[in-house]
Amino acid sequence: MRADFGGSARHMYSHTSSQGGVDFGAIFLYRIDYELPIGGKLGPLLKSETIMTNPSSLELDIASLLCARLCHDLAGPVGAVNNGAELLNEGGAESMDDARELISSCAGQAVRRLRFFRLAYGSTYGSMDWSGAMQTSEAMLSDAKISYTWDGYYDGAEGTDVVGVGKLALNMILLAANCMPRGGTLEFRAAGDVNQPDITLCGQGPMIILDETALTALADGCRQDGAAVKDLNARFVQHFLTGLLAADFGLAVNAAATGEGQFEVSTSTG
Repeated sequence: MRADFGGSARHMYSHTSSQGGVDFGAIFLYRIDYELPIGGKLGPLLKSETIMTNPSSLELDIASLLCARLCHDLAGPVGAVNNGAELLNEGGAESMDDARELISSCAGQAVRRLRFFRLAYGSTYGSMDWSGAMQTSEAMLSDAKISYTWDGYYDGAEGTDVVGVGKLALNMILLAANCMPRGGTLEFRAAGDVNQPDITLCGQGPMIILDETALTALADGCRQDGAAVKDLNARFVQHFLTGLLAADFGLAVNAAATGEGQFEVSTSTG
């Protein structure tokens, strides 16, 4: 299903990533010729920079929910930085060191999350360094007390080809991390190639949560079920997006318990 929205509109904000592509949250601000996620590819193909007046409600809903999710995930560390600044303003020799430590720690956490989210939710264009993406994941997960190891490379391919599988991998990592609220260990294994990736994550921790609503959103995304978006909220939109990214490869993503305090998130065909 293809659509071409023409016409002009008042100026709206848009953002182009440093990699040369357009970030997911801003793709709706352009006149585009694209295929909807249902039965087609997720990414739009830009035809011009004329601002479009009537974006797809399906994609706009997904983008809006992702923005809300980002704000939620960044509110904690950014708010803590603000608390540290207030401590500095209050003065007092004893509070100064605590304030500096709080600001440094939480600012670093916010930066690590932003670097990860930029790769996971950002442009489908440009290129991605696989090893760098895995190291970014390790740094972000360390804040959640998750010990992360990874094995498998896609660096043999062109960087532009790695972006698609990289975004899928990063979203699977985030999905797995959300199942481990008290931390633990997470092992990542990559096989196959950029056109047919085979990704498996094995997690272990003191508390494992496999939420039924989250798994339903994941399955709906794998089926490219646009009607399911109306039932989504910001908490589960990332699961739906993960399914959509997998569907672009003709894959599904499954998450299931494998033992006491253990689970697996993996791709499968069909």
